[in-house]
Amino acid sequence: WNMLSSHDSPRIRTVTGSARLVEAAAALLIGLPRTPVLFMGEEGGFTGSIGEAGRRTMPWDQVASGGGPDWDGQAFESWRALIAARQGSPALQAGGLRWVHVGEDAVAFLRETSQERVLVVVARTAWEGLRLPAWLREGEVEVLVAGVFGAPELTDHADSLAISGDPGVGVYRLA
Repeated sequence: WNMLSSHDSPRIRTVTGSARLVEAAAALLIGLPRTPVLFMGEEGGFTGSIGEAGRRTMPWDQVASGGGPDWDGQAFESWRALIAARQGSPALQAGGLRWVHVGEDAVAFLRETSQERVLVVVARTAWEGLRLPAWLREGEVEVLVAGVFGAPELTDHADSLAISGDPGVGVYRLA
């Protein structure tokens, strides 16, 4: 299992202090191998520094209405998009992992099966960007997730794939 927080630890939103950084952490949780575990309320921005914060009641009325004082609807949409990408991608569920960039402020990796190749780019702040060889792409590039709080732009050139140095989360199907 991979998890960002639990009833025994501070909530990830409390640790990072930012919905944008939680989205980056969520993209890593959803994109990396193994089973992602989402602690109740994490998807709506629950906060708390002690275990008792993990025993809050879900604000179902705010979930249904798209947000409120105890529920971050924008964060919820981010989680929904990331989870849907994982559910719809054999590579994200069970593919191999190949790192293509590891930097101080950004990481990029491929998840691959024999039928699918997915690129995950996570940047916590502006970074230098990246160029990848064009042969990684087979057919049209499909954007699976463009982060709610920002996304690096992927530009398809004849000889390369260029990823901008913008902060945020991008998940792209290359094959």
